[in-house]
Amino acid sequence: MRVVDGEYKTAEENTLSVVETDNSLEYVVFKLAGEEYGIEIKHVQEINNIGKMNHFPGAPQFIAGLVELRGDYLPVLALRRLFEIAETDTDKNSKFMVVKYGKNRIGILIDSVSGVQRFKTASLEAAPEALKGNARNGYIEKIAKADNGQRMIMLLNLAALLSFM
Repeated sequence: MRVVDGEYKTAEENTLSVVETDNSLEYVVFKLAGEEYGIEIKHVQEINNIGKMNHFPGAPQFIAGLVELRGDYLPVLALRRLFEIAETDTDKNSKFMVVKYGKNRIGILIDSVSGVQRFKTASLEAAPEALKGNARNGYIEKIAKADNGQRMIMLLNLAALLSFM
């Protein structure tokens, strides 16, 4: 993972790797409307401050627009819209996370980055069935408890989240 314009500047030689033998996975944990979410680190390419975003007609309502990133244009997913959370103005503190899943590459608007956290697979719980019975089926894949159960982190299911692509 490479973080640009943020607190987590990691040189390539210092990149964290998942050690498969300890049955744990690493997630990039971020905040959105005061709640914490996580995306498996192997899918996160970088985190950038939001700059100029171009809006385009006909895009799904949950696409905030397009950003130019080193010559490529990426669609930016507005999770607040997708999750029906009240929106705030995008300001100089807003960030977007560049995520790659399969052949798809997309930016995701976030409020802030909490950090990288490792969870033992045995400590992850499946998302409650109540969250799977509506149109937003499967966006939350698992629930992780951190800090001795004091923090709940919802781990996103990228396959479901990016199913529109």
